[in-house]
Amino acid sequence: MVNYAQDRGVVDTNETPLYVVSNNSIPALLLEVGFITDTNDFNYMVNNGDDLAHAIANGIMNSIEAEEISEEV
Repeated sequence: MVNYAQDRGVVDTNETPLYVVSNNSIPALLLEVGFITDTNDFNYMVNNGDDLAHAIANGIMNSIEAEEISEEV
């Protein structure tokens, strides 16, 4: 994965509501995988789009599976 990017952490939407996430009638997720204005980020996204898509999909699936397991307990 990208090791040059600064970890900006997770935004607490209770403190800073994000319109696209909080004003939605269905579960929503907002991801930031890089900045198209940053040459390194842009090149990484262009050349590794499939890897990024698979990583995002795997993260979503892992989250769903973890939620299902916690509901069973």
